[in-house]
Amino acid sequence: MDLLYVMDTMFDLLNESDNLNVQQIEEIEAAGLFYLTACDGTRIRIQCSILE
Repeated sequence: MDLLYVMDTMFDLLNESDNLNVQQIEEIEAAGLFYLTACDGTRIRIQCSILE
């Protein structure tokens, strides 16, 4: 499995999540990062990396 596949899958999961109520997703594939903004203004950073 490669990082781009993981990032694409994570994007779909985050985008469809009703629990987080995400208003905006910024994806930086080269760095494996997502920046999310929730409806209440909370900013979240998620880092994806392949360990093995």
